[in-house]
Amino acid sequence: PRKAALVAWMVIFIIGNLLCALASDYNVLMFARVVTALCHGAFFGIGSVVAAGLVPANKRASAVALMFTGLTLANVLGVPLGTALGQAAGWRSTFFAVTVIGVVALIGLIRFLPAKRDEEKLDMRADFTSPALLTLRRQSLILGALALLLFILGNHQEAAIGFDSRFVMFANEMLRHGPGFFPTTYGQPYADYSATSTLLTWLLSLPFGKVTSLTAWLPTAIASASIVTLMYRLVAAQSRTWALVSVALLLLSMTFITETRAVSLDQMLAALSFSAFYLAYAHDHFAAPRRHFWLLALLVLGFAVRGPIGLVIPSGILCSYFLLNGQWRRLISFG
Repeated sequence: PRKAALVAWMVIFIIGNLLCALASDYNVLMFARVVTALCHGAFFGIGSVVAAGLVPANKRASAVALMFTGLTLANVLGVPLGTALGQAAGWRSTFFAVTVIGVVALIGLIRFLPAKRDEEKLDMRADFTSPALLTLRRQSLILGALALLLFILGNHQEAAIGFDSRFVMFANEMLRHGPGFFPTTYGQPYADYSATSTLLTWLLSLPFGKVTSLTAWLPTAIASASIVTLMYRLVAAQSRTWALVSVALLLLSMTFITETRAVSLDQMLAALSFSAFYLAYAHDHFAAPRRHFWLLALLVLGFAVRGPIGLVIPSGILCSYFLLNGQWRRLISFG
């Protein structure tokens, strides 16, 4: 039952944050953070389904968008407020405050969330015809192209600083010595990273003969534009207005916009994970054909970009999706 699952995840969230607040050393704190992270993706996955099931069909997109507004506000308001509280009263106070908020949310879930209505299986196949879906795809591609133009506009001559400078050095080394399985520094392998992102920068830099901020950041900008495309495509099937609102909220997220103009392996992995989820979702809700080959390709590419976690995150998202929808055979075979 989805209500029970939401309550269980919220209890784990509360326990994890309480452990953080009471942590006696760094190891305990890190363990508690992992415990807290276990519930995050699953909670929002179940929550979006429950939110859509609580309202009429024509209000589903607005309900899901309203729920994800909380996630955006958490980034925009929660981070600075939590930082200010931590500086004023100590870092433990921030975790105690989040624990209290979790308790309030738990009470709200138990008190106000219906136990049965959210069990309906949502199926939107009958609501959309092929021409409508083709129009939606075309609109999403146009929006993604405009987003990509926004992300790369004016960054051709910007200097690469901080974390980015490392990958610019890798790409410059690759221009001198040729591609390899790992990036290199001064001709020696640097095995902390795979060469996938450096290889992309190298390929884009070959026509120019040098690495620029544009060629270094373009792979991340493309990944970010694909996230915008998929976000619109996912929500616009219910409401184009709320799809645009969802994209606007995404573009107002400071972290997302900052990552679009950087060498961000995490942003690339987010795009790959979102794409894997969309392929599974489109088959169930838009009558799209199953694309096992593309799912496998996305998992392999995730591993190539980010290492083991690049395989774990998209796999975990898909397994959670299969679990929440009771697709046991797909869960077992894919898992």
